[in-house]
Amino acid sequence: MKFCLAYKAFINRVRAMENQENISAVIETRTAKIFILNHNIVLNEEQPFTYSTLDDAIKTAEAINKIRSAGAWGIIVDIRNNKGISKDARDYYALEKTFPERIGIALLVDSYFSKVLANFFMGFSKPLIPTCLFNSREEAVEWLTELINQAKMKAKI
Repeated sequence: MKFCLAYKAFINRVRAMENQENISAVIETRTAKIFILNHNIVLNEEQPFTYSTLDDAIKTAEAINKIRSAGAWGIIVDIRNNKGISKDARDYYALEKTFPERIGIALLVDSYFSKVLANFFMGFSKPLIPTCLFNSREEAVEWLTELINQAKMKAKI
């Protein structure tokens, strides 16, 4: 029952996003559905109740790097329905070479478990770029947009 409700909520969020004008380039992996939002922002929605391994992380990173724009970009990772992630996968995502030109990571959380998962990523994998927790996608987009704009201003100097 819990899986059905979470899956229905996931499908409803995907459908709502697909109906918005600013969504494009959807790629699906075993553990994630990846979208391009406006302002050079990638949305990585974790599939419900999946556990990400290093192999999953490599495939997801390849998909993201295939569809993202050149230049400064940010990523929103929606881990609200995620079951977990291996240490190897966390470490791989934190590497600068995994995602060239990435300037920020916004983690969407809503439960105690997703907050613990996000804090493990931030505390143990130590990403080298700004990383922040959010409860709403809109706030995450605003924050990443500001980081992108700052990076563009620095590039012009």
